[in-house]
Amino acid sequence: MSEALFQNVLVPYDGSELSEFATPYAAEIARRSCGRITLVRALPEPAIVTDIPRKLLLQVTATARKELEDAGGRVDGVPVKTLLVEGLPGDVVQREAKKCDLIVMTTQGRGGVSRLVLGSVTERV
Repeated sequence: MSEALFQNVLVPYDGSELSEFATPYAAEIARRSCGRITLVRALPEPAIVTDIPRKLLLQVTATARKELEDAGGRVDGVPVKTLLVEGLPGDVVQREAKKCDLIVMTTQGRGGVSRLVLGSVTERV
């Protein structure tokens, strides 16, 4: 078989139910092209969250790591790499995308004021 068209499929993961929807599609694409999936999750940088106690930040990190590893464990038939990276979600996805062939992600579908205030990682990427 020739070289895989999509050797590395990036799936941004935030622990939400909606982000779970992208994984089966990414897995099918990776399976058909003999590739792998990289699940990436962004964590706030310590410099940004100075008001959050260190103990709470460690708990958030541990929970995020477990959710990410659990999500990777639910993928069958293709290799999965999980990454927990500090930074803003849009920045993290853009950096990791440079190492990948395809991004499979969902969007919240926000509009109006909430989109203006909260932004859209999907739109930024």
